[in-house]
Amino acid sequence: MWTNVAVGLGFVYETPYTTRPPRFDEVCDREHHFISVEEFQAMIRANQLTEWDYVLENYYGTGLSLKEGILRGQNIVLPVLGRMALRLKRLFPEQTRTVMLTSSDVSTLEHRLIERGYRDTELTLRRSHAHEESKHAALFDFVVPDADILQATEITRVLYEVISSQ
Repeated sequence: MWTNVAVGLGFVYETPYTTRPPRFDEVCDREHHFISVEEFQAMIRANQLTEWDYVLENYYGTGLSLKEGILRGQNIVLPVLGRMALRLKRLFPEQTRTVMLTSSDVSTLEHRLIERGYRDTELTLRRSHAHEESKHAALFDFVVPDADILQATEITRVLYEVISSQ
């Protein structure tokens, strides 16, 4: 819902790249560009990524169109890992506002991970990663508590706050 509201307010959605498999409800080139490890590594070698990371046994990254959009002054919404958001903030300090979306509670997060099909070791890794990400909340420009239960009007209010802080 966050990206839909943002696009409705004039943000440009930047589709990130990943080597993880698509979830049951994801469409290639809509939520992510789902590519192979070999393709991703070739993009790294060719300097075709603005930023990238390897976490949870997969690569995640943003194409050069992100950098181009930022330099053109576009308001871009981009779902990225916490470390990537902080590195993008360092690369483009004047143009980047970081927003961490947090879950309403641990059981909601757990339910969402299970609903996405994570089990056993992968579920444990995802839980651990979520805990690690939450430790970086103080480094973000905005932290949205209970982001998973907000209505569109509340999301709009948060996004206007982000825009007006520039």
